[in-house]
Formats: sequence, C-alpha cells, structure tokens
Amino acid sequence: MQRWVTSCTLILCAASSSLAQQAPPPTPKTPERTTPTLIPRTRDQREMRYQAQHRIVLKVVVTDAANQPVSDLREQDFMLLDHGQAQTFTSFQAVDDSKAARPSRVILLLDTVNNSSRAIEHDRHEIETYLHQGPSTLSNPTSIAVLAGSGTAMGPSSRDREDLLAQVRQLKDQLGPVTCHDSSDITLSSLPAWTPSAPATVQSTHPLACLNERFERSVSALYKLAAQQITVPGRVLLLWLGPGWPLLNEKEFTHDSAAVRENFFHYLVELSTILRESQVTLEAVSTPDLVRKTEFRNDHDNAFFEGVPTAEEATAGSLGLQALAHQSGGQIIVAGKDLAAEITQSIAAENAYYVLSFDSPPATNPAEFHTLRINLTQPGLKIRSNTLFYAQP
Repeated sequence: MQRWVTSCTLILCAASSSLAQQAPPPTPKTPERTTPTLIPRTRDQREMRYQAQHRIVLKVVVTDAANQPVSDLREQDFMLLDHGQAQTFTSFQAVDDSKAARPSRVILLLDTVNNSSRAIEHDRHEIETYLHQGPSTLSNPTSIAVLAGSGTAMGPSSRDREDLLAQVRQLKDQLGPVTCHDSSDITLSSLPAWTPSAPATVQSTHPLACLNERFERSVSALYKLAAQQITVPGRVLLLWLGPGWPLLNEKEFTHDSAAVRENFFHYLVELSTILRESQVTLEAVSTPDLVRKTEFRNDHDNAFFEGVPTAEEATAGSLGLQALAHQSGGQIIVAGKDLAAEITQSIAAENAYYVLSFDSPPATNPAEFHTLRINLTQPGLKIRSNTLFYAQP
C-alpha cells in the first residue's frame, strides 16, 4: 500500500473578509522592535545573498499557432522588459525535458474542497484515463496530490504509470467533497505574522463562513505546497484540477477594512514570491466558464489578471486560482469532455522551455510591484512566463 505524506494546513491562514454585521476587529498592535544583529560576511557571501534576493529567474514557454513548443530560439531572439525597461540577461538556457537529466516534475492535484462529488470522481477517472495512455514510463516524474480538509496529501513521485494508477485507484472510495464543520466554530482572522489581532469567530453553518473557510484552506494549502518545493531542484508543473476557491466577492460581505486589504496584499506578495522562487508553474484546469481565457478578456479581467500594485487595491480575488496561474506563466484551461487529453497536451506544451535570469536592482520600498514583458523577434509565436514580481530593498 502506498504511503501518503500529509502536510498540515499553513499556520498563516489567509486574510478574511469581514462578514455582514460583524464588528470590526480591534486596531492591530505594533510589534515590538528588536535590535538587529550584524552578521559579518565575506564578499562571496554578500554576493550570494544579493543574488538570492535580487536575481530573478524566469521559465519561459514559447509555442506556435498549433500550441506546439518552439525549442530552437536563441538569446538574441528575446527582449525582456522590467517595468518597460530593457534588461540584460545574466543567464540563458534552452531546456528540453525529454533530454534533461532532471526533467520538470508534474503534480496532478485533485481539489475536494471546492468541488462536488460528481466532479471529483470525474477528475479522478480522467487522471486514471490519462495514466492508461502512452508508454509504461512517463517522461516526467509525476505525483498525485489531494487537497482535503486537513491539508494536502501527496503520494510518492514516480514515472511508472502502474505505480501511479495504483495510487489513483486507492483513492476511489476515499474521495468526497469537504464541507464546513457541522458543530464547531471556525476562526476567521487576519494574518498573525504581519498584523496580530484578536480573531473574530462566527458560526461555521453561516454560508459566508463556509466560503471563507474554503478560501483559507485552499490558499494556505497552495502556499504550503509551493514552500515544500523550494528546496527540491528543478521546475514544477502543478495542474490544479477544479474550479478554484471562492473569491469572497458576494454582496453579503462587508467592505474590506484597510487592515484586511493590507493582509491580503502581504499574503499575495508572499505567495507570488514563493511560487516564483520554488519554480512552480501553476495551471488551472477545468476552470468554469465565468472566467474567460486570457486571450478574450475584458477590462474587468485585466485588473484581475495583471496583478495588484498596492494594498489599497488588494481583495480576496487578487489571490484567485486563475489570476495566480496566469501570473506564474501557467495556462488557464477550460476543459471539455476529454480532460485526460487536456492533461496530456498541457504537459507536452511545457516540455521545452527557456530559463532566463536578470538582476533586479534593490527596491525603494518593500514589495515594490514590477511588471514583466518578454518580446520575440519572430512574429506569430506565443509566450508564457511570469508576468510580475514584487521586488525588495
């Protein structure tokens, strides 16, 4: 029997929108200041620290009109713009996973927190169908993960289709939708790491509380999962199977206070950074039609996808699955009847990519918002990569 490694829900729960008629939280206390300790470093150590904080590494996928990867481009074919300013590459590499010593790792995540029983079983069956196709050995090490009420459980990585099929079959009678707690209360709080405040407690049977709980569980699980990858070398392709978590934009929620928006923004900066630094490309699969593909978006979608420069503009929707997927360079796939084929095509389109890096100068202020744009000398090609980052001093 396969053993599953279970990760607890992230301690830092996502910031919560206030419920209607809920009293506002008390003013956050200012954390006590501590005297910094100066640590002597050699020149090489200072250089390594600078690069860790300011060298931006990007994974760039280029595809043609048929969505096939283009792998024969050179460094001079790319132009990288950071906030509209051309940047000089510190490194450039073309990668072909079929020939790489360490190919990209794939995680197929079943979302039981934000899905119905029927949809969960459909997605599980489509993963099984995907694993039945092709040669016995996969080109990419693959893991099967499940988002449940207690956090994210992930099976061992394998290229063997039969090993992975055994894991998926084992889940057949174990999966079910996660509902809010029936009798106990849940705690809706701000992010304690940034703005400590007394939590506000509401009955879990309240429909808004259930939405809030699903939001917290999902976003916290994504952060935890990305943080686990940061010490593992290589790129990760995370296919999130499900419609995504609530955006907490129902009219019954009261207007977010400045403190709540600040917490949303801080969490967004941390989550965006950990996804980039752990080399995770997030792909939203089986997305509902209410979020359009980015090629056909309107002005409202632009604000959703293009990121949040300041805390004043942050909402729970800023942490939506589709927005984070687009900003990480992933695809937003409105799956049809053949989800197994969508998984196959999604992974195949990612098997050839480019690794670019450049040095970002120290920011003037913490969490300084930067947009990224990559242009090509060759017309008719499409690019997917990180669209933004938050620079630090």
